[in-house]
Amino acid sequence: MSTKRDARPSIVWHYTVETFCLPGILADGAIHTTDGGLGAKERPAVWFSRRHSWEPTALKGLIDPETGVRRNATFAEMASDLGLARIGVRPDGLTTWLEHRRIGGIPADEARWLVKSAIMLGSNPGDWFVDYGDVTRDRWVTVQRWDDGVWVDCEVGCSHNTGRLAASA
Repeated sequence: MSTKRDARPSIVWHYTVETFCLPGILADGAIHTTDGGLGAKERPAVWFSRRHSWEPTALKGLIDPETGVRRNATFAEMASDLGLARIGVRPDGLTTWLEHRRIGGIPADEARWLVKSAIMLGSNPGDWFVDYGDVTRDRWVTVQRWDDGVWVDCEVGCSHNTGRLAASA
């Protein structure tokens, strides 16, 4: 699978968890960079994907209660247990994965491992973009939640527990 894409999309997506990530993003009015698990020289970034259905690398890890083994949650588990959300932004000013590999301080062996792992999950690193700063609400095009098999717009905020729109404080 090729990891290169030529044309910039009109929108890219930051995929997240509705229950415990999205409320903080909405309250702060920004998607913050993260430096968790990064090497000493790697630049913190906010990650996006051009993929419109779901970005497979956004799956969260969990410990299987029966085996004690760490594994990725399935899309269905995340949708039912955590709720799925995404924030769409225009890709203007974002850095492509290929550019990030060159300027983002990511070690070459780690970049190769990320690509290999992503492809095994069904992802295409050519779909990835990063921003090295917080991405504020004024750059957002839409906020959506996964609801019964389709992405639906959230006008103000999302509430996984009620399945209804909820006003944010």
